[in-house]
Amino acid sequence: MRTIRCYMLILFSLIVCCIFYACSNQKKIDTIIEFVEQKNVISEFKGYTLYYRASGDEPGTSLIYVKKANVECQPYIVLVDVENAKIIRINNTDVIDTCQKDYIGYQMIVKLVQKFLDSKLYYVSVDLDDTLYINPFTTEFACLIKKSKIPSSTPRNFEYFKRYKDDWYIRK
Repeated sequence: MRTIRCYMLILFSLIVCCIFYACSNQKKIDTIIEFVEQKNVISEFKGYTLYYRASGDEPGTSLIYVKKANVECQPYIVLVDVENAKIIRINNTDVIDTCQKDYIGYQMIVKLVQKFLDSKLYYVSVDLDDTLYINPFTTEFACLIKKSKIPSSTPRNFEYFKRYKDDWYIRK
């Protein structure tokens, strides 16, 4: 009898923890959505993808990849000092190897990377139809999508998402 009570108490505690975790996670997501909408991320990054790829070769640095949405070239690799939010170096070697020329200007890369660092996101992409893909938690592909208002627009990998609220979708 006592064992059953212990199991019931443990089960009840787990259920309460799960409910609390789900509610706090929903609050985080709502806060992120509010932040993204206030910062007007869609217009800031329209036509571009930026994401953290790896740690840099120097302490306190990271690599950020920058790519244009409608170009089939390799991304620019930007080494940044994350703590001071400064660009150390922009590498276009892979871009030149695949496309024979630059496809994003230096000043535009600097502007995009600064905005990306300010956003505190790990992954942001806005396609030409204004569909927003973000991941505020890890460097993996988007876990949140804000679907474009264009009816014929279908986001990439949309089958892996479910509706969260309004035009927002969350990874299943």
